[in-house]
Amino acid sequence: MIKYVPKRPNELFGEYLIIEVAGGRGIDLGAVGFEDDTAGMAEPTKILLDESELPRQWYNLIPDLPSPPPPVLHPATHEPVGPDDLAPLFPMALIGQEVTQDSYVDIPAEVLDVYRLWRPSPLYRAHRLEKALETPARIYYKY
Repeated sequence: MIKYVPKRPNELFGEYLIIEVAGGRGIDLGAVGFEDDTAGMAEPTKILLDESELPRQWYNLIPDLPSPPPPVLHPATHEPVGPDDLAPLFPMALIGQEVTQDSYVDIPAEVLDVYRLWRPSPLYRAHRLEKALETPARIYYKY
């Protein structure tokens, strides 16, 4: 499950997107409008964000997909699950986040308060994986 994607300009990396998936792993979607002005510079592997740089919104990939993913099916009826089916399990605010077509979803204040207890955790760049994959993409992860 995708938790959030901060989009943050940075003088060293340009503007980039990172997805944090379950387990805290980060996946770089690549630079947006990046020009390599770091030739000859050693790029850092460990990146520490200030608490003021914590994301305030989650990013929803669904609107950017070429076609929407197939609907979740109810295990008993094999029909698409609706909000009424999910209501006994999840609060309506969470259901609303799951079905929204908005690109950005505000992170609830209560969740931000919890994030501040243990975040920002360091972000690492996977230089050796990038080299092994021979990819121009920058790959970041958290653990």
